[in-house]
Amino acid sequence: MQSLIRLNKLSRRSKGCLEEMKMNFEELASRYSYNVSWSPEDEVYIGRVVEWQSLAAHADSPEQALAEILNVVAIAIEDCEEDGDEYPMPINQRGFSGRFNVRLPQHLHRDLVLFAERNNVSLNQAVTELLSGAVAKHL
Repeated sequence: MQSLIRLNKLSRRSKGCLEEMKMNFEELASRYSYNVSWSPEDEVYIGRVVEWQSLAAHADSPEQALAEILNVVAIAIEDCEEDGDEYPMPINQRGFSGRFNVRLPQHLHRDLVLFAERNNVSLNQAVTELLSGAVAKHL
């Protein structure tokens, strides 16, 4: 489930702190996770924001594409604020417990236990190691 925020709702609760609570839209936009890639189809660089899949911007250079998508996000946040709509919270501001449950096929569970035993580590350590390596390859 995606975390959502709405500053207006918070601001209404403590009008005395309105100026402190109201974040600069550009500053908030800078807290999101971005990627820029070349689009051979469009022959431009496309900037995207990870938390807000529906937003994108394009430009002739990676730097311009990043600047454009930052601007698009700031405008989208401002629009949401004006309309009282919620918008995604930046990933780096969400809380993570370090725990999650995964359902696996029985054969994969068995293979993971075998891997852990062969490497003389706990199942948790084995899965953490394997996931870390796989995630690092894809980032």
